[in-house]
Amino acid sequence: MVWPAGRSLLAFLLPERGPYESMGRRFPPIRDYEIMFIVDPTLSDKEIETVQQRLTELTTARGGEMKKIGPWQRRRLAYPIGGRRDGIYVLAELRANPSVVRELEQQLKVTESVLRHMVVRLDGEEGAPKG
Repeated sequence: MVWPAGRSLLAFLLPERGPYESMGRRFPPIRDYEIMFIVDPTLSDKEIETVQQRLTELTTARGGEMKKIGPWQRRRLAYPIGGRRDGIYVLAELRANPSVVRELEQQLKVTESVLRHMVVRLDGEEGAPKG
């Protein structure tokens, strides 16, 4: 068997790999996400800012990028959640790995001041929500 000069037999037998592949394991893609969560309306502006800072710090510490985060508006809820009829909606846009988003979801679940949350992956396709 003849193989090109400068290449080992192992490199000749194994297929070429892309820049994000390594021996059967792929790195997760970095994607755009939108997170909307509802916080308790009895919180002060400073407490809402603390929740936002905590999510931003967690995102950046794990290698993600928080594009923007801020309170959206105070609205009446369709049904009571935790005895509350109103809630303050907070919208966050970020770019991160799926594992970072899972950690953010876990953090939102255990935060008592967050009544509900929803994560949406933004695709780059036509018709997808854009920020």
